[in-house]
Amino acid sequence: MLQLSLGHSNLCFAITPIILVLACGTNPVATPSVSVRINEVSSSNHDYMDEIGDTDDWIELYNPNAEAVDLTGYFLSDSHSKRFKVELTEAAVVPGNGLLFLWADGEPSQGPLHVNFKLSSVRDGVCLSNPEGYTLDCVEFGAVPPYTAGTEDTSLARFPDGFGRFEWCNISSPEELNGTACSQPAQ
Repeated sequence: MLQLSLGHSNLCFAITPIILVLACGTNPVATPSVSVRINEVSSSNHDYMDEIGDTDDWIELYNPNAEAVDLTGYFLSDSHSKRFKVELTEAAVVPGNGLLFLWADGEPSQGPLHVNFKLSSVRDGVCLSNPEGYTLDCVEFGAVPPYTAGTEDTSLARFPDGFGRFEWCNISSPEELNGTACSQPAQ
């Protein structure tokens, strides 16, 4: 309570904090609790083959927790503004301390881990969103750098896994943890 004294009379009044709440809709907004992260992306794969022998683009997701995470109902996209491109199915389970590998080949008819978009080696991105559409992780990238290791298997990988910076690497590590550094960084 604030008390002011004016001459012979005392004025007393209470100051209460003003709380402003802005909401869209009536449901409270849940904080995303899934810590799955984009770990490695290849928009220029020429070496690693899928189950029918194609060398397509791919995306690797990483779960740093001990328990598996079911991403059924989550979304994957190559555009932050179009987050609902691919709704992940019951096949999208990231094992504890492990990886989920997805083919970005534009051919979802090849299986539940094949998404309906491809990645551009000129400029693109990958975003993972929860069922409510909140972005959990997103990476955008420019042109794939020139190949300096004599291979055409450059990837954009996060070091250390799940939480570090992304770096272009001349040797990708599909379906394997990245570790702490590129074995051959792209120049």
